[in-house]
Amino acid sequence: MSSDDKTVKFTGNIGSEPELRFTNGGKAVVGFSLAISDKWKDRDGEWQEESAWLRVTAWDELAENAVASLNKGDRVIVTGKLSIRTYTNRDDEEKTSVEIKADDIGVSLKRAQCVVERIARTNASSKGSSKGGKRPEPEPDYAPEPDASPSYGDEEPF
Repeated sequence: MSSDDKTVKFTGNIGSEPELRFTNGGKAVVGFSLAISDKWKDRDGEWQEESAWLRVTAWDELAENAVASLNKGDRVIVTGKLSIRTYTNRDDEEKTSVEIKADDIGVSLKRAQCVVERIARTNASSKGSSKGGKRPEPEPDYAPEPDASPSYGDEEPF
């Protein structure tokens, strides 16, 4: 790993509904806040909690899939590049913003279940060209034979 590598992985809860926008060039971008919380018992046995908030941004198909799949409150795992920037707010105060430019987003299965729906891949010439249309039907990974039924004898398959 090089010293310039800023790849990070955070697990947290989505704090705002993922919001999908499009650039003037038609590229999809989604943004949402992510709460990273840590809980522990102090010396007196009382539960303590500390939270940090990050901004997550994802582009293209990842953005569209995130909006279709995720909601406020969902626990997710986000992998991407860390970006820290300083800016001046309306009150002329200097603030720091921590953002993750997501390479991948997944649902945490620690306290949830999900159903995975594969999305058909598009070729490079049509990438990013769908605008508000219906998603294509996913292509099956295999084509079962019409009359093929597995034979397990007296044993159950699992």
